[in-house]
Amino acid sequence: MAKKKHNFDELCAIRDQLYTEVDKESDRGLALVAADYLSNLLEALLRQVFVDDGTANTKEVLDDLFRESGALGSFDIKIRLAYLMGLIGRDTYHALGLIREIRNIAAHSVEPFSLDSPGVRQKCEQLTAWEDYQALAKEVGHPARKHFMFTFWWVLVEIMLRTGRRRHAEVGKEFCVPMDELPDDAEVAEPCIE
Repeated sequence: MAKKKHNFDELCAIRDQLYTEVDKESDRGLALVAADYLSNLLEALLRQVFVDDGTANTKEVLDDLFRESGALGSFDIKIRLAYLMGLIGRDTYHALGLIREIRNIAAHSVEPFSLDSPGVRQKCEQLTAWEDYQALAKEVGHPARKHFMFTFWWVLVEIMLRTGRRRHAEVGKEFCVPMDELPDDAEVAEPCIE
């Protein structure tokens, strides 16, 4: 059964509820829910910049690309594509990569999962949303869960702000060379109409 996908407006609507819900989660639940929400948010950002000509075909193509086994279905691919398209910055890219790694450990471990376990804690300590926060966290001694939560909310707000400001790309123009610009010996199967 396919999991429900949320559009940007739905993600915004559940954001406040999400804050209280993830705080109640176990460390494993937090890692899984946070990563899933961010993956959905990245998908909304990517969909926002792709062409939307209002046809069912465009929606079908996007749905096919973003299905779980589709070309853009994985969290990792969404992170990389958003970065390469300039939709997220280097710090957000790095933070999302670490959140994805932590999520994978939580999802695939049969052992009890804790953000404070040695390997996971090290990844959480690399979650440095802002340099000022990193210095404060070291000074105050924030546990791994706080690093994770703070970075999750920072990345969430960053992506939401970027998504809200993006517009769909325009449908591309067909490539057409006017007949009078073609060389005399050019073979043309069908002239294009301008």
